Amino acid sequence: PDTAGCTFAVGLAFSFNLVATHEPTIKLLQSPFSLPCANKYHMNADVTIREVMNREYVGVNESDELVGAVELLLREGSETAVVLRGSDPVGLLTERDVFALLVEGPDPASATVSDATTTEVPAVSPETTLDVAADTMATHSVRRLRVTEGDELIGIVTEHDIVSARAPRDT
Repeated sequence: PDTAGCTFAVGLAFSFNLVATHEPTIKLLQSPFSLPCANKYHMNADVTIREVMNREYVGVNESDELVGAVELLLREGSETAVVLRGSDPVGLLTERDVFALLVEGPDPASATVSDATTTEVPAVSPETTLDVAADTMATHSVRRLRVTEGDELIGIVTEHDIVSARAPRDT
């Protein structure tokens, strides 16, 4: 099938294979990679980030206890929190950030949100197209982008939002 326009950042994926010994092997696939799609399924180039971004998000203070922030994320069913210094966003806290802290330290019981915060999160405008946002994610090896108007954070867009925005084209 024609897969033109179907390559975009979707993060890391795992491929599971059963070898002759019936032992599962796991292979890490690098992002970006092509998703199989027929020509009638194509990322709509006219869709903007404004149409798919999350306008509501969890916010935590950089001095909050990490365990409390994780409890809030779980309670809210969110994978990401915007980290604030006062009312100014200074980064993101993600599940992956928490996992990295568990492996690398410090002790999570004494850690603050700032110990696990990702501060270098690229931003896009709400008028950015899906394919430009996907390219930005791939270029910076990130799964989320800040959506800003001027200096104001107005939302977050995830690679899941972009992948979900794929829609069948009318033929």
